[in-house]
Amino acid sequence: EPGVNELIGKYKNNIFATSDTEYAVMNSDVSFVIVPTPSTKDGTFSTDFVEAVAAEIGSILRSKDSYHTVVITSTVLPGDMRLIQDLLERTSGKNFR
Repeated sequence: EPGVNELIGKYKNNIFATSDTEYAVMNSDVSFVIVPTPSTKDGTFSTDFVEAVAAEIGSILRSKDSYHTVVITSTVLPGDMRLIQDLLERTSGKNFR
């Protein structure tokens, strides 16, 4: 992305990377879901990876008291977002509407 290197340089002391999803969710205000959504034989996108991450984030949010935003940046169809939102609500026990 244009300008991203400059932004990383400017804010590098505020950026932390981890593969520990629970740590990331519990110690941040926003989760960006950036996973593959491979095309299927019928031309749609598979949301399997998005759903797996959403379920994991949702289960962690169950024990988080503060507000948390989940941003899906992976390619999904508009109708798929309703399914992903429902999955987040089911696994977190919270209502996002």
